[in-house]
Amino acid sequence: MKKSLIQLLCLLIVVCTAGAQPGKEHMPAGTIPEYSWWNLLHYTISITPDYNKKFLAGTNTIRFRALQAGRLLQLDLLEPMKITAVTWKQGALPFMKKGTAYQVSFPKAISKGETVSITVHFEGNPVAAKRPPWDAGWIWSADKQGRPWMSIACEAAGGALWLPCKRAAYDEPDNGVVFSITIPDTLVSTTDILPVLNQVTGRDFSKVFDQYLRSTNVPVLEYALRNDTLQYRWANCVDGFDMPVKITAGPQPARFIYPDTQWQKMPIGTGVAAIAADRNFYVKCKLVQ
Repeated sequence: MKKSLIQLLCLLIVVCTAGAQPGKEHMPAGTIPEYSWWNLLHYTISITPDYNKKFLAGTNTIRFRALQAGRLLQLDLLEPMKITAVTWKQGALPFMKKGTAYQVSFPKAISKGETVSITVHFEGNPVAAKRPPWDAGWIWSADKQGRPWMSIACEAAGGALWLPCKRAAYDEPDNGVVFSITIPDTLVSTTDILPVLNQVTGRDFSKVFDQYLRSTNVPVLEYALRNDTLQYRWANCVDGFDMPVKITAGPQPARFIYPDTQWQKMPIGTGVAAIAADRNFYVKCKLVQ
């Protein structure tokens, strides 16, 4: 089946207000050594879920800065998900499972102040939520028409339920997250909204809908990384102008609200780089600079 790299509907992000402060690199007292020597900067997450097999495979490229010299790094990923490989500088790094944690070893200590990126490969059948959202797990459901609906309930478990990450509320990725997903193109329905956007703006948004990466520079907690996938999808965009289309989220057909008077928020003739929807499901348009 033809695949399209697309962004999930409403990737919900919560900004940490009680944890580490961007630009202030330190770790709380009592932090385990495998956490304390490095400061998390960024995640680049790419996943491919298999709805029929309830299976998930993907990568997470983790960028961090060494606060002090260190060689052993710890990540968390809950069973039955598992890490299959860790790469750095086009080579493999050895790792060892220790409970729910994985310890990754570098060939030599990373120097203080050095910025490093490693790519973690992972796969498995994530725990399925029995009573979402009250218990944690991946949600494999369907709408009234039998079309797939995938989501995640992260109550208590956090992102480590499905994603290899640094499971520490005090250390969010300071430079944000890029999140992409590959799913069958039959799950993507833009026919209802594309003609409206194309007609009013005079632009062709087809390619934007077919391929879009969500990116934010806002520090986020791994606990809040989640998704909802329906037959339609949008993205969250940090910068942009509100456009008057409101989407109802849930396992049912989308409902679009289209008040003409609000289109003045988008300057006429402005080049458009990407379309997105904010956390309140209002579509936004990122402008070409």
